[in-house]
Amino acid sequence: KKNIINKKMDVVATKISESIDLLNSVKTSESFNLLMILNHTFICSNSLMRFLVGQKKRRCDLPLFGGLFLLLCGGFGGAILNNLIAGQPQLFLQDDIWISAFFASWALTIYAPFNLVSLITGNPLVEVLAYGLEGYFVAQVIVGGVISGVSTFPNTHVGPLVMGTLAGCGGFILQPFIMNAYLGRHVMTSALFAPDFTFYLTLSSAAFYYVSSILHIIPSTHTYEFGGLTFTTTSQHVLEILFTLYFMYVLCKIRLTSPSPSDTNTKKKVFKSKSKKASKQEPAVQPEQASTQKSKRDHSAKKNRK
Repeated sequence: KKNIINKKMDVVATKISESIDLLNSVKTSESFNLLMILNHTFICSNSLMRFLVGQKKRRCDLPLFGGLFLLLCGGFGGAILNNLIAGQPQLFLQDDIWISAFFASWALTIYAPFNLVSLITGNPLVEVLAYGLEGYFVAQVIVGGVISGVSTFPNTHVGPLVMGTLAGCGGFILQPFIMNAYLGRHVMTSALFAPDFTFYLTLSSAAFYYVSSILHIIPSTHTYEFGGLTFTTTSQHVLEILFTLYFMYVLCKIRLTSPSPSDTNTKKKVFKSKSKKASKQEPAVQPEQASTQKSKRDHSAKKNRK
């Protein structure tokens, strides 16, 4: 029995190692990076459209280029602020893939017939995959922000923490200023003046990666043995798992607070059918009202005869 159990454990371990190797090869491919970029732009576009529609803006009336500017401030705000701090040219102007992806996702979100983008992305399975990939993307962005902060400001500890935090939640800092100016009223609060859980999570994650992987104050790698195989996890893996789970929580929160596009369509159909039935049913005339109407007609007829 022990030999059978050991053989099964070895088979499971080899399958796990093969899947990990396949995942590592996929993560380094250009197609996977393009998928992460497109997924990020569509998630930001849907979030912006939901917010503007919630502010009594019709989808067909949303501005194309103004919305693209709002989208860049929200979905690319961290990179914009980090490049300003480091005195470097903006990243979305150096590579056409970013501005093309943001423009295409926003144009499809507001102009696609039958609200097609929201219907496709509103599928539960698509949402789970999209938000899980978005969490992995945000973790990569935070790690990249810390590393760029170390290279830009090598003589300080504040620079990497600031750039790592801005990389993860810079959109929540920059976008509210532009959004309030566009709508002409205070509807959003910057995460810099009213920090929320997302801000503190990003700050603590940047600090954890900086202390473990850069300063090496705490161990950055952990080794586990399973079935004769050795697995190594790093602090970057911890952040990837953490933000994937956090974005699953964000998805559950969105699904509970806002209805899906299919639900809104069914509600509209039910409301239209009820209004049609109500219009077809004419109000019943009371006998007292009928008698008064008849007396008025007789009185007017006598006047006409005279």
